[in-house]
Amino acid sequence: MKKAIFTILSYSLSFFILLVYSCSTEETVSNQTLDAQTWFKKYEAESPNFDLFQNLEYNWNQAKITTSEDGTETIIVPIVERKKNISEIWKQELYIYKLSANNYQAVVFEIFPDKNSKMSSQSIDGGNFNGYIGSWDLKNGFIKAAQFENNKVVQEGIIAMLSSASNNEQSKMVADPCYYCPDEEEPTGGSGGSPGIPLREVIITSPSAPPSFPPMTFIPRGPSYGAVDPPEYTNPPRGGGGGGGGSTVNTENPCDQIKKQNTNANFKSKIDELSKKTNLKKETGYMQSKNGPLTALTNLSSDSMRLPYDATTVGYMHTHLDDYDSGTVDLDGNPLLNQPIKMFSPADVQSFMILLMNANKNGIPLSDIYGTMISSKGNYTLRLKGGYSDLNLGLIFNKALDDKYMKTMGKNKSSRELGFLKFMKENGITGISLFKIDNDGTTAQKTLDAKDKLTTTPCP
Repeated sequence: MKKAIFTILSYSLSFFILLVYSCSTEETVSNQTLDAQTWFKKYEAESPNFDLFQNLEYNWNQAKITTSEDGTETIIVPIVERKKNISEIWKQELYIYKLSANNYQAVVFEIFPDKNSKMSSQSIDGGNFNGYIGSWDLKNGFIKAAQFENNKVVQEGIIAMLSSASNNEQSKMVADPCYYCPDEEEPTGGSGGSPGIPLREVIITSPSAPPSFPPMTFIPRGPSYGAVDPPEYTNPPRGGGGGGGGSTVNTENPCDQIKKQNTNANFKSKIDELSKKTNLKKETGYMQSKNGPLTALTNLSSDSMRLPYDATTVGYMHTHLDDYDSGTVDLDGNPLLNQPIKMFSPADVQSFMILLMNANKNGIPLSDIYGTMISSKGNYTLRLKGGYSDLNLGLIFNKALDDKYMKTMGKNKSSRELGFLKFMKENGITGISLFKIDNDGTTAQKTLDAKDKLTTTPCP
């Protein structure tokens, strides 16, 4: 009898301890989601959401706390989707990344499983996902999109809403340019004239939106370089986790790096080649592997090129073209010129930052990373200034940033260097240095002084 009573007491005590532990755990989780929810409500109230994502309904009771592939604490909140048909299997989830104490970042992911795949391949948690994933910034719009087969990215692209009439206002892209893509042209269809892959119908409750939208469509932009799975793809945009063993500080003098690079016969021959091609109607360029070889880049349009972001690329060089006939005329019949800006674009800066991120992750010295632009008005290169932590990895590259760039460059037409540096400063683009390289190989760093005046410091 005593033994039975002791056993009952032991079970009761164990159950009590388990209950207390369980309640304590639930309370901790609840506090974590509550902090994120409080931040998110304030974030949403600051300004209107992008039209596609106004008045969303979030299921906070089903929120779960996890750790992203890069180590960032992440809260995943299901969204109650607006579906025309209950048989639709796509879904939306709000990812809230805890970057630091009281510092969060919010991204909406949309998952579009392949309906023809088996059930186990229709979930990004199943280890064999087939379908499409798109991500969106709630305030600024589209971030990136990709097609997955057997749990790996096989095709990168953008998400747009295209009507059948090419001259219809709705045929234009609603999504903003992708973080991870160099300058994109307005989409008119997929590769080779394909109309793209329809993903879902669009239902919008915003009063400022048009009465209807064409279906949301995936527009392919080329194959993926590098095996990326859903856990890595849903990391915080532009990094946020630990590095891969490379040096996180550039301890070498950029002037010495550039001088060494310019004495490399193969590198110099490519620069000389590109310098003779600024009068073409399509950009030309090369990417460089950490092992040395330079590979030709492919064109997305006349004024944009595709730079694959993989684990081995350390730099790129490309032309910005001279003014050229656009092939169109104004209302009076006068020919219109395309006038590319002969200075780094936001997309060029974006590409340079992504190369730094990949280098940091894959153990490549950050001092090896560069981005070079060749034009008839001068050759320029970007280098890391200081350490990896100096980079603004939370910066969002989108149409709004492009508009700011155009505005700042327009105000500083007399000096592209001054305009570019002001743009960088005004938009918090830190940790990056600008150098001009003359035809004779002499190099000078371009900076702003305390009064925002252009300063030139020759390299020794």
